[in-house]
Amino acid sequence: INSRQGIPVETDLFVGKVMLLVKPDKPEDDPYWHDKLFSKKKRRFEMKLQGKLKYKPKGNLYGGAEVTDQMRLGLVSKGLCSILLKLVSQKIAGIHYSFGDSKGDEWAHIVFPAWTFFDKIVATKPGDTPP
Repeated sequence: INSRQGIPVETDLFVGKVMLLVKPDKPEDDPYWHDKLFSKKKRRFEMKLQGKLKYKPKGNLYGGAEVTDQMRLGLVSKGLCSILLKLVSQKIAGIHYSFGDSKGDEWAHIVFPAWTFFDKIVATKPGDTPP
């Protein structure tokens, strides 16, 4: 069910590949990734990102996600999300989020400092083979 090849991704800062891997219901549905990632862990999914930065960033590096459509949350849903995100903000310094705006000037997003977002960062020198 999961691919063994990443999907190309490119931004102003980064070029590389991304993979979203989901734990299969049964190990035999995807024995390759089940054995490599899921058999000894409780995790249900893993995102792998491999690539390189186009230039050395200034300041802190963040990781996160955004959606291109405005989030249409009801009053109660938006209130609950805001409360939960404020609680998370108290535990993780540097988190930033937005539900987007109606004019489309800002997309809905959530970002965290890289040191809290990424489980593992492996740096390889130019010319070396990445793991």
